Amino acid sequence: MMLLSKACYDPKEAIKFQERLGTIDDVNNVEYFSTHPIAGMYSRISNLEHSMPLAKHLWNDSKCDKVL
Repeated sequence: MMLLSKACYDPKEAIKFQERLGTIDDVNNVEYFSTHPIAGMYSRISNLEHSMPLAKHLWNDSKCDKVL
């Protein structure tokens, strides 16, 4: 997430992305879940939330708000 933040990807969107993945009914047909099991989704969200202050700092330092 830190690299994405430096590249002006809004780090808040990473959490929203994980939450949207949690709404998929048929996880067996989504390749993403072969390496990122649905059972670990809440720990991934928790990790993202924990790293959010640093990610936002990197995003701000990259002057991404000027790009948008």
